Amino acid sequence: MKLAFSTLGCPDWELREIVAAARNWGYDGVELRAVGGSLDLLGRAEFAPAQLATTRAYFEDAGIEICCVDTSCAFHSADENERANQVKIALGHADLAARLGASLIRVFPDTIQAAAERAETRDWIVASLRDVAERLPDGVNVALETHGDFARAEYAAEIVTLANHPQVKLIGTLRTRLPRVTTFNTRREWFNHTWPMFTFATRGQLPDWNIGFRCWRALAACHSRRLSQRSES
Repeated sequence: MKLAFSTLGCPDWELREIVAAARNWGYDGVELRAVGGSLDLLGRAEFAPAQLATTRAYFEDAGIEICCVDTSCAFHSADENERANQVKIALGHADLAARLGASLIRVFPDTIQAAAERAETRDWIVASLRDVAERLPDGVNVALETHGDFARAEYAAEIVTLANHPQVKLIGTLRTRLPRVTTFNTRREWFNHTWPMFTFATRGQLPDWNIGFRCWRALAACHSRRLSQRSES
């Protein structure tokens, strides 16, 4: 198992701070979401074509992998032109991921649109995901986050099944008290990585903080052992 953190948790950090933290805290990699206060990775100078080789070498020299390049792309719009634009943006991030040596980009499902049915919105998402997958650079996959109106594992799994493409994956969260179907009841080959979270309440119930705490305590123990092993080597 490899451990990474998302820069969503440190959105104002510059690359030097991100890499330094990953090294000092014993992480294997980072998931790029925000850098220097911006979610627009494609607009950052560090990721401009002329700087990409330098940026990639900076991570590699520090021994830090980029496990995923996150996007804000969602394919739920009823407007075909908007969906096509979101596909274009996703592919721009996929090209960035390939140049950085990352194997994954993240996209959202996301919200059932007004006057649209769930199945209709789902089919728009499926078609857009397939369009992205068919045009991805070699070695890069597109992962659908379990998010929004399609956060339940069975809804997200249905989308990936219908997309029916080996480069379409899932990013799931370790959720507690999900009824009947959890992220780990779906097919394991769909998952590149998983996010741990403290807890999630279900409708009409309070969060079970003890379950979430036990999840984090187990991960913390694993991370502590890894740090000890590194200091001894």
